[in-house]
Amino acid sequence: MDTVATMTCSRVWEIPELISTIMSFLEVEDENWGTSQDFNALAVCAQFTQTISAAHWKRFRHYSPRIRSLVLHPLNFQPYRISHESTMNLLCTSPRGDAFLPSLRELSWDFNSAISSRYEEGELRWILFLLHDELKELNLTLPSHGAEILMDYLPMKAPNLERLVLWVMDVYPWSEFAESSKSAAVRAIRGLPLLRILHISADLVTPTLMGEIASRPDIQSNLRTSPSLSP
Repeated sequence: MDTVATMTCSRVWEIPELISTIMSFLEVEDENWGTSQDFNALAVCAQFTQTISAAHWKRFRHYSPRIRSLVLHPLNFQPYRISHESTMNLLCTSPRGDAFLPSLRELSWDFNSAISSRYEEGELRWILFLLHDELKELNLTLPSHGAEILMDYLPMKAPNLERLVLWVMDVYPWSEFAESSKSAAVRAIRGLPLLRILHISADLVTPTLMGEIASRPDIQSNLRTSPSLSP
């Protein structure tokens, strides 16, 4: 292979869209596939090749308004694979006061223990990073401890939500939901005045939450998501 062709091939790994397309052709039959060396090699793809500059952000701002809907799950996005250095580079250089994806209206983030038993605290940081004032629909599946923190931030980070779907899947199924998680759910609903559709795990439902929903007839709710609440 000549020098020009070699340089062209190497640049493929600098383009996230091409990496995603290439990886989509791989068939993964077992989540424990590969060796630690394989994973270390893949992790290199999640590092920026250079420090993010103002010019990079200017170019990103040109294209970012095109993204209006985003669906993320363990099979297409694993934030713990992104190096700490790259994460801090992105978060610290992000233009102050600007939403990362300003036209994003629908966000779906599915941590499903049936797909991946691994959950990292850093995932919550990325969810909060994507929230902004103009977000209208949010669909989340998270462990209870992550959901509690997120609910406290919702009124501040996404105050104009119209549709909220929140399924809580505890990493430890035998543990009980803390009262603090249930209280956080009530605070979140009270802090979302434009909310019209609410689907929430039955484990978070309390008489206080039911009373809050009853006082707002404009909210369409689905709270019976657990066999324990079935007739």
